[in-house]
Amino acid sequence: MYSEKQVMDRRVFWMIVVIEVPIMVMLVALVATSHPDWWVMLIVLGVGVLAPAIMWWGHVRVRLDDTHLRWAFVPFWRGSVAYDDIEHIEVAQVCAMREYGGWGIRGSFGKPPRLGLIAKSGSAVEITRRSKKANLVITSDDADQLADEILRRVLREEGVAVTETGA
Repeated sequence: MYSEKQVMDRRVFWMIVVIEVPIMVMLVALVATSHPDWWVMLIVLGVGVLAPAIMWWGHVRVRLDDTHLRWAFVPFWRGSVAYDDIEHIEVAQVCAMREYGGWGIRGSFGKPPRLGLIAKSGSAVEITRRSKKANLVITSDDADQLADEILRRVLREEGVAVTETGA
């Protein structure tokens, strides 16, 4: 079984913290002076802590089992693609901001439409599905190896004998 865990780009975390801290200080001061209820302050602080926490602890996990490519954007979203639904696999370079408008679970409505699990800019695997659902793009620290592992399982699912070759 192949498994990969990719943490979110830490530069994004620090970018959010630097931008968010002054905004949170202003919001807390505004709420404290205009709204004396403690629960409103708690909601404002909770939302302010949530975004950086997601960027710090969130990660993309990919697991290949016998029948499916299983992926998760922890802690929110999980999904899978059956190997018999994979039509084409391609290794590509991804720029998170330019192509997807950021990091995390991202959609791209171009042609073809894409669903991206974007942990950082760099190498990724793009999977075209036979079911004509949106292409799945998953960033990876070793996209070549991930693509090879997926291809090996797709071929095995189709009944093609796959053998290891020594280098």
